[in-house]
Amino acid sequence: MACYSRAMLMKQFDRKFAKAVSLSATQCRLFRWDASGCHTTEIIDIHGDPILFIRCIARLAMMTPAELGYDEHFSNAGRVLSDQKITTTLTIRASPIREYLDREPSPEEIPPETSASMLLELDTENVLSESRGVRLYQDTRVWRGKEILDMNTWKTGPTRVVKQTWAEDTRPSEAYFYKLTNDIPTICSLVLMEECDGTRACHNCVAEHDEIGDLKATEKKPRGGANAQAEESLLNLGLNALH
Repeated sequence: MACYSRAMLMKQFDRKFAKAVSLSATQCRLFRWDASGCHTTEIIDIHGDPILFIRCIARLAMMTPAELGYDEHFSNAGRVLSDQKITTTLTIRASPIREYLDREPSPEEIPPETSASMLLELDTENVLSESRGVRLYQDTRVWRGKEILDMNTWKTGPTRVVKQTWAEDTRPSEAYFYKLTNDIPTICSLVLMEECDGTRACHNCVAEHDEIGDLKATEKKPRGGANAQAEESLLNLGLNALH
């Protein structure tokens, strides 16, 4: 199941998490895999409680792309494969740049005015860099993207470097380092950064109301036991391209 889910996350770059079903002749179990581990429901007895089984499968069938784990910042969310040749845009909305993602930003880390969002047409056919880690989903992808200045005429502006990466909340943010090196001409300067959904928000609410299918996720299974992986956040960074 872990290999299957990891393959889904690696193949579909517009996914933030994946949901999976383990089904046998008599039992069923639902899983939610993300960058820091797995949540799973209790085992469902298909014959002992057929109504619950039907409700779970029906709930999964009616989920929106976002509920299934797709990142709706991408224009083709839920319909993009890494080898598909199709125009894909990515929207980056400005977030405060803070040093650590698991802490509230200090006053000096909050800009006085938030920059406007940026819409980019990605060159997904030619990935500049792709790092696939040994953990379940520790990918970093880098594309070129043309900034779209006018959606009506599809007028494009400068070429940007677009970086999508999962970052551990307990480590200094990559965007924070770009802020420190912003005046160095040999390093890409940060134009815009968005701190997207993280695993912490989901995991903190699982016990109360987060659902997988029609069941509450009752058990978290972090990979690594005592050395469980830290909570992570997805960062989208728009950088000036070096020429």
